[in-house]
Amino acid sequence: MNEGNYVQAIEEYGKVLELVFRELYKEYLPQLPYPDKEKAVNYEKKLGKSVEKFTIGEWIGLLRQARLFDFIKNRKGIKISLFFTPSLIDMLNKLRVEATHPRPDEETILSRYDIRLLASFMELGVKCLLYELGISPSKQTTHAPFPSDKQTRIKGIFLQVSREDIIKATKDPRIVKYRYVSKYVEIDGKKYPPKGLLAIASGIPTSKFTTNQAERVLEKLGFKVYSVNKRFEI
Repeated sequence: MNEGNYVQAIEEYGKVLELVFRELYKEYLPQLPYPDKEKAVNYEKKLGKSVEKFTIGEWIGLLRQARLFDFIKNRKGIKISLFFTPSLIDMLNKLRVEATHPRPDEETILSRYDIRLLASFMELGVKCLLYELGISPSKQTTHAPFPSDKQTRIKGIFLQVSREDIIKATKDPRIVKYRYVSKYVEIDGKKYPPKGLLAIASGIPTSKFTTNQAERVLEKLGFKVYSVNKRFEI
């Protein structure tokens, strides 16, 4: 695929959804029955910001509140809708939120599945939704960048890990599941496995990176990594 990183690709496809909803809203708001139009306007007022700044989640709320999902499908003659539905869009939104706002201390979708598959799912979901709505995708709006190397995404997440995140990882109950064999980090008089600390802090499974990678990240954050002259770490 194209250059870039998978998280950025998911983010870009999320922006495509926001753009599509904004344009649909501008087109169909004037056509809505007055009661639904009033609901839409009141929803805008309740959020207290312009629709230009709406997130996907806020668009889902507005489309539901003003019954725009059904209205647009009726206007476009869509009898059976698989993609322009609150459930699918909500799923794509959840994926986008987890990709752009990772939670290192919790298990997430990103930590359970291959990021390439998730990015591809996001891409196909958006393109199928556009197709169902009869919107011709342009290269500018639907060709988000993908990396050719999965390590690009991992390195990007590691860059977001802070020293405080590592300290928090030492207090996480999950740290007991990891053990060091070749190298360790000493924090407050206790020894910890580098890969275990980084896995908890970043949300990336230890199988996705090496001990040397963990060592480099931790040393950049000011931690000293000690060797115990062993070959492997689990």
